[in-house]
Amino acid sequence: LVSKVVDSDAFAKLSLEDAKSAYAALKPRAQELCHDGAAPALSAVSGALNQSLRDGFFGQTERQLATVFKELQMLRSRGKGIPQDSLEVLQESIHRAHVAIKVTLPLHQKL
Repeated sequence: LVSKVVDSDAFAKLSLEDAKSAYAALKPRAQELCHDGAAPALSAVSGALNQSLRDGFFGQTERQLATVFKELQMLRSRGKGIPQDSLEVLQESIHRAHVAIKVTLPLHQKL
């Protein structure tokens, strides 16, 4: 699962979809936002984008992966005799997912 997410650059793609959703939500208010000035418009755009990233596909996927990893770590702590190579795969998966999210965050600043 993590390989598919990381190798397909899914976090970046999901972030862009969330940005499109924020744009679609704000588009009907474009005239109003432009009339109110730059600061209120920037605040509205930033708020809509952050909410879309948090509640949209990016945020959902991030939370789902976090839940999977928490549950796997719980199982690991309960299980005796789990092969070392399985634990290493789990650690590597956690690391890859973390890096993929971290690499995507600068994109959020540019959106």
